Amino acid sequence: MGCTLFNREAHAIRPTEKLLALIPRIRCIVEHANQLRNDLNADTLTGELRIGAISTALTGLVPAALEHLSSSAPDLKLTITPGDSKLLHDKLINQELDAAILVAPPFKTAKSLRTLTLRSEPLCLLAPAAASRAEAQAMLATGPYIRYAVDSWGGLITQRYLDDLGLAPSVACDLDALEAISQLVSLGQGVSLVPQWPSLLERSPNARILSEEPRYCRDIVLAYSAGHHRTSAIKLLASALMP
Repeated sequence: MGCTLFNREAHAIRPTEKLLALIPRIRCIVEHANQLRNDLNADTLTGELRIGAISTALTGLVPAALEHLSSSAPDLKLTITPGDSKLLHDKLINQELDAAILVAPPFKTAKSLRTLTLRSEPLCLLAPAAASRAEAQAMLATGPYIRYAVDSWGGLITQRYLDDLGLAPSVACDLDALEAISQLVSLGQGVSLVPQWPSLLERSPNARILSEEPRYCRDIVLAYSAGHHRTSAIKLLASALMP
């Protein structure tokens, strides 16, 4: 490289500033070299597939899909990254993930992405088990309300429902964690509006569907690059995730 890359010390070898400046490009070279093998195996079900998943997908959709893939493609290694929809979308755009299970973005996605709807989750009202439907509706109007965080893509949908009905309950707390919201409601801390994720009724058997209108449903999608080189693996993953 025409420069010193390491400084030798008594008991160590340390990188120079020149080498530190090269590390990002070196990582890219290594990553591209690793992708060469994947390119040769584009139509095979071997190698690594990097998947991102939101929390409710990790517990509700991914386990059955993993079981299916382990038998149909035993040589396909899945690396799963948890995260919220925004984070997983950004990782997908930056090619840090091959596919992601997330809430459908509330904007027009980039032309480089493809999405496949896996499920549409109706809006539900969570209330303490002892509350009647009328009492739960009254609590929704006044609070205490445990809000599905409005800075999350799913939380935007629940807030839309409240805005359309002109409701402004007293917010006790904001959470972008549906399982935690369910737990707080079961402890009598308030009511909440949440999508009906796969294991909701196991956690909250008293959950009541408020609306199945598409405007208030949370769509869960599988997102992936339009020109992804692991076409066969992505198709198999999609089929394993579909009901």
